Amino acid sequence: DIFFVISGYLITSGLVRDHAGGGIRLIRFWGRRFRRLLPALWLMLITVTAALAVFPRDLSTALGRPLLGAFTYTSNWLSILANDSYFTHDTPLVFVHLWSLAIEEQFYLIWPLLVMLIVRLSRRGLRVGVALAAAAASAGLMALLYVPGHDPSAVYFGTHTHVFGLMLGASLAFARPLYSQRPVTTWRRDGFPISAVGLNAITTVIFAALDASLWFMDDQSPF
Repeated sequence: DIFFVISGYLITSGLVRDHAGGGIRLIRFWGRRFRRLLPALWLMLITVTAALAVFPRDLSTALGRPLLGAFTYTSNWLSILANDSYFTHDTPLVFVHLWSLAIEEQFYLIWPLLVMLIVRLSRRGLRVGVALAAAAASAGLMALLYVPGHDPSAVYFGTHTHVFGLMLGASLAFARPLYSQRPVTTWRRDGFPISAVGLNAITTVIFAALDASLWFMDDQSPF
C-alpha cells in the first residue's frame, strides 16, 4: 500500500509534467513502462520456473494459470476467480505476489487516458477532488465487500477495491507534482489553506500512525 501511494504520486506527476510540456504521449509513456518492467519480469519468470525443477513437485503443478496471469497482467483477477488465498500459507502459491504488479500495470494502461480528461478541469482543486473521490470509492468498496471472519483475499486482490493507494498518491500529484517549482506557501492562493508548518505536523502524525499500524496490526485484523 505504501508503494501504491508512491507510485500513484510519481506516475501522475510525470503525466502532469507531460501535459504541461505539450501533451501526454501515450505510446511513449507505455513504452517506458514496458521497457522498465518486462525484461525483469520475464527474467524472473524464466529463472523461477527453471528453479522449481529442484523443489517438490506440488509447487510446479498447474503453473499455466499463474504464468498466463503474469504475462497478461491479470494475476489478481485470475487469483480471485480461482479462489486463491493470499493469507493462508499451507500451500505456497508460486507467483501469487504478482497480484500487485497486475494492479500497477492496469493502472498504467487506464490512468493516462483518465488523466487526459481530468487535466481539462481548470481548477487544481477539482482535479484533486476527482482523485480523492476515486480513493474514497475504492476504500469504501473494500470495507463494504469485506466480510469479517472470512478470507479477505478477494477484496485484497481486486483492482477496484485496492486502487485507493494509487489514487491518494495521484491526488497529491495534482495538488503539487514532484516537478513543481511552486513553494508550499503558494498553496493558500490555490485553494489549499495549509502552511509548511501545518504540512509538517500532518506528516508527523501520519508517519506515527503508519508506524503503529506496521507494528501492531495483524494481516487478519478486520480494522
